[in-house]
Amino acid sequence: MQQRPAWLKPLVAGGGPRYLQIADLIAHAVRDGELKPGDQVPPQRWLATALGVDLTTVTRAYAEARVRGLLASFGGRGSFIAEPYVPSKRAWST
Repeated sequence: MQQRPAWLKPLVAGGGPRYLQIADLIAHAVRDGELKPGDQVPPQRWLATALGVDLTTVTRAYAEARVRGLLASFGGRGSFIAEPYVPSKRAWST
């Protein structure tokens, strides 16, 4: 088993849905500079075991993080912190 990342904190009982807590942990780690664009996050099965939650919970958390623009996932390669979205000037021109 890989080493537990420093940004991965224990989930809080009564702290809301676990999948949202995990997505929030990722968001805070990105905001605080602990995770940077291109960094790989742990595999879902590993994270589920490390946190003592179902795989489905982590799958939902990673999906939420993708919706927030935090993660990019690639089949067979894993999930990575996404580059921040910056609209091009062309998108704003009429």
